[in-house]
Amino acid sequence: MYPNAIAHYHAPTELADVLALLAAGGEAKVIAGGQTLMPLLKSRLYSPATLVDLNRVRGLGAIEEHPDRLVLGALVRHQQAATHPVVRARCRVLASAAIKVADRQVRNRGTLAGSLAYGDYTSDIAPALLALGAAVRIARHGAAERVVDLDAFLVGPFECDLAREELVTAIEIPLEPGATGGAYVKIGRVAHDRVTVSVGAHVALDGAGRLRFARLGFGGLSPRAQRARAAEELLAGRTPSAPLFAEAGAVAANGVKTRSDELASAEYRTQLIRVTVPQSLERAVRRARGDLA
Repeated sequence: MYPNAIAHYHAPTELADVLALLAAGGEAKVIAGGQTLMPLLKSRLYSPATLVDLNRVRGLGAIEEHPDRLVLGALVRHQQAATHPVVRARCRVLASAAIKVADRQVRNRGTLAGSLAYGDYTSDIAPALLALGAAVRIARHGAAERVVDLDAFLVGPFECDLAREELVTAIEIPLEPGATGGAYVKIGRVAHDRVTVSVGAHVALDGAGRLRFARLGFGGLSPRAQRARAAEELLAGRTPSAPLFAEAGAVAANGVKTRSDELASAEYRTQLIRVTVPQSLERAVRRARGDLA
C-alpha cells in the first residue's frame, strides 16, 4: 500500500517556523528519520495533509555536554548515540541500547527523540533513557518551553504527553558525579529484532563501593516502558553482590505486570526479568568499577 497524497510539504530551517506550522491547525506531522512514520503513512494509519521536515532545522542535531547534564537534540540519530565518546563514557546504557536498534541503515536515519515521541513500548531507547533519569524538552508556538520527566512523558502504548502542536526538541540526561556505569540487556527472537524483554541499568557507586543508586528501565512490557522502583529501593545503599542482584531480579519480576502476545507468554517474560536484571546490574557495576570496557 502507498501513502495517501501529502498536500503540503515544508522543510524549514528555523525551529520557530516549525512551531508556527504545527500551530496553524489542520492535520500535520513532523518527519525526522521517518523510520516509524513512513510505515504508518504507507499503511494509511496516518494520512496527514501537511508534512514538516525537520532535517534542515538548525541546532537540532547537536550533542552538548554541560557540567550537570548531557543534551541530545531532536535530530540525534541512533548511530550517533551509539558511537559518540561522551555518550559511551557517561551514559553507557544508552550507547549499548542504540547499537542494538534494528540495522545500520535504520540507525543512521532513526532519531532518539522520534523513538520516544511515538511511545513504542518495544523501543530500545526508552528503557535506557528511563534508567538514566532522562527528561524531554517540549516546545510550542507562543509558549514557554516545558521539560517533562520521561517517566511522566510516556503515557501508554503509542501515547505520550505531547499535544498535536508540540514538538520534542531535545532530551536531557543528568550527569552524575563519581563512578557510574550502565548496561543494556535485550532479549528478542533474533538479533536487532523487536524487544521481547529488555533491561537498562544505570548505577553509581560511593567511595566505599556501595550503590549510591541503581535505576532500572524495562522495555517490551505493555502498556509502556517502565521503571522497577521497588527493586531500585532495594539496591540503594547496598554493597553489590550476586545474591543482591538475584534478589533485585525477583523483586522486579514480582513488581511489574507482564502480558502474552505473539512474541512470548507473560510467564516467559516474568522469568526473563529474573534473569536479565542480575545480568544488567553485574555489567553496570563492573563498568562503574572500571573492570569492563
